[in-house]
Amino acid sequence: MEYIIYTDESDKSGKYFGNFYGGVLVRSVDHADILREVARTKAHLLLRNEVKWTKVSANYLDKYVNLMDCFFVLSLPTKSRYA
Repeated sequence: MEYIIYTDESDKSGKYFGNFYGGVLVRSVDHADILREVARTKAHLLLRNEVKWTKVSANYLDKYVNLMDCFFVLSLPTKSRYA
């Protein structure tokens, strides 16, 4: 079995500062399905660029939450794992 690992970090100072390091482990056989579903969800929500929590506004909060709902639903059936 092959896996794809996505990682990200947030290491800035400021009012909402918090060192955050996380990642997602995706089985290669599920990779295309996950990319397709995330892209479909982003298109439906009209989120065209990179999603950054540091740039969320009150107008976009529901869209960001919906995208995270998609992410966590995809994590349930063992297609991906996050840390």
